[in-house]
This record gives sequence, C-alpha cells and structure tokens, in this order.
Amino acid sequence: MNGQSAVVVTRFECPSFFTMLVMVIMHVRMKRMVAKQATGFIDARMILLWRRRTLLNISLWDDLSSIRSMGNVPRHVKAARVPARLGAVTVSGVYTYAGDWRNVLFGLNCESPSPLTTINKNRSAT
Repeated sequence: MNGQSAVVVTRFECPSFFTMLVMVIMHVRMKRMVAKQATGFIDARMILLWRRRTLLNISLWDDLSSIRSMGNVPRHVKAARVPARLGAVTVSGVYTYAGDWRNVLFGLNCESPSPLTTINKNRSAT
C-alpha cells in the first residue's frame, strides 16, 4: 500500500441490551490482544449508543497495510464471527488521510502530514 494512515469505523447494531453488553466486553478484551499482536495499531475507542443498542468502534492505524495485521491476531479472527451469531448487524469502513484541513475545507494549497503520522521522529512517545 502507499503508507497512508487510516481510520477504521465499525458499527454494530445489536438486537438486545445483552448482545450489546457481550460486544462491549469482547471489544475491551480484543483491544488488548490487537495492541500486543497487530503492527501499526495506534489506538481504538468505542462509542456506545445504548438507546439505539449500537456500538461504534473507531481504530487508528499507522497505514493501510497495518490493518491487515489483524489477521495475525487469532482471537480477533474467531471473534469476528460472533456478532452475526448474536444477531448483530455489522458494517465497517476504512478512511484514509484526505489532506490538510485547509486544503479540504477551503481549497488552499497546503501540505501537511497526516495527524496519525509521527511528525518529530526524535521525540519519544508519551
């Protein structure tokens, strides 16, 4: 791939409160596994819409090819089958860096790296 940073948004629409609770617990556990075993994973967050029984998982990745490394996380491969078995409807999309915000919003010719890319290589992570 071309080294573009990426954001993955996955939506889980659950048929019941119980299913959503199971999904939340799975995501908390899975995040630890992905962080240990997948390359290029930056972080992930869940947005819980309890009244709609919907879970949104948003993950940040160094580049597009890093997303494929989730296939190297055996528990994720197994867990990917669970939502359908529980009756949850799942959709997911991958979004890449479209350019500097001034360019995107106003058409100005501004270049900048993706905010998911380390800008100062000499600075240690906090």
